[in-house]
Amino acid sequence: RVVFDGQKLHFPNGWDTDALDQVRRNKKTLCQWLSSATGDHVTAEGIVTIPGWLVERIAKSNVYMVNPKEIRSLVVNLSGRPLTSAEIQRISHQLEQKCKLAV
Repeated sequence: RVVFDGQKLHFPNGWDTDALDQVRRNKKTLCQWLSSATGDHVTAEGIVTIPGWLVERIAKSNVYMVNPKEIRSLVVNLSGRPLTSAEIQRISHQLEQKCKLAV
């Protein structure tokens, strides 16, 4: 079992913040890049998964901390402004182009 207090992951043998710091940086970079590339104001959510661990969340955070089995439920239940078909197409195109460059 790992306890997430909104700032740190508390494991039985210590604590960690590296994954949280990384996902926050990646979230910011992704939002800036997609917003610039599409001309839309794009927001994203940060999700960290911890395979093999039961996650006990005791505080809110701007990052979601879940076991991989919880991802689908989390994504389906996220609230916020739905993307339009045109926004989805522009974002998908940019992500596809970025992935092609990485190969």
